[in-house]
Amino acid sequence: MILTGGSPSTGSSLLVNILNRHPEIFAGSETYLFVHRELQQNWAKYKGRLLKTGKIKGLKSPAWFMFNGVLLDNPDYGWSRPELKKLITGSKTYDDFLRDFFAKPLHANGKSIWLEKSPANSYNFTFFGEQYPQAKLIQVARNPYDTAASLLRRGHDAWFAAGRCLFANARALSAAHLPGYYRLSYEGLTQNPARTVADLLDFLQLPTEVNLLEPSAAEREKVVQMPGWQHNEHGKIGRSSVGRFQKLKPAEQQLLRAAFSAFALNEKYVLNPDLRRAEQIFAALGYDYQPENHKPFKEQLHEMRAKDMLRRTVKLYPTGVGRYPGDIV
Repeated sequence: MILTGGSPSTGSSLLVNILNRHPEIFAGSETYLFVHRELQQNWAKYKGRLLKTGKIKGLKSPAWFMFNGVLLDNPDYGWSRPELKKLITGSKTYDDFLRDFFAKPLHANGKSIWLEKSPANSYNFTFFGEQYPQAKLIQVARNPYDTAASLLRRGHDAWFAAGRCLFANARALSAAHLPGYYRLSYEGLTQNPARTVADLLDFLQLPTEVNLLEPSAAEREKVVQMPGWQHNEHGKIGRSSVGRFQKLKPAEQQLLRAAFSAFALNEKYVLNPDLRRAEQIFAALGYDYQPENHKPFKEQLHEMRAKDMLRRTVKLYPTGVGRYPGDIV
């Protein structure tokens, strides 16, 4: 079993499409199945809520990410909703469910290893890796400034972009002590893809396939490109997204730097106390941190924070005293 995770806009989709070309690896669409620790902790209690996505009965995702429930009836996996209900009811344990759920697409695609690609997997890397020491946990990392710049272009404000980036990276990095953890850089993937993919396959103990970097004709025709992306995730590897932050207007760059400088992860959600502030997370990832005096932006950042608190409240995510995920310091 392989999980990839990290912040959105780090190139995880590009990596997964490369790995999906390997004759042994199957990677379907995002399910968010591995975001929910409670399914592992008490399957009998929570399995009945697995397919619910409403605000009240849907399983809540942890910390910064907001998504209720899971998405299991995607055609990639070959299960209809009635079949899933029967499978869930008949699965006595979480392990039983995982085995049977992934057996179907593995058999249909002639593969032997499944990979799940939800970026929010990073929030549960540590717990999942401790419970399944044989699992491989791949963190896809990208310069946080470039990541946030991409999120900005996807319609998020500076506070949300900084928070989502920092939380995902902090949670993923907290699993770095586990033997199944591996960190891959977006810059390495785009600038030296052959070496980067070969090193990863070596870690996964899988043979290198010479054609993994070349998209098929069908993939070239399948354009998948979210707002803010500069490349088709099924197309050839491009380098133009490296240095994305530098392409922003100076005022946007300054505001993003201020958001990073002001942001502190709420201790309630921190797994490693040495990964609470931006400078600590940048250092752990190996990227240069650019401090910015955020005091001139405090009012603006507080407005963004209040907007996000309201959005979380409407979706019934915790925002009470001491429960909101990010503080301004």
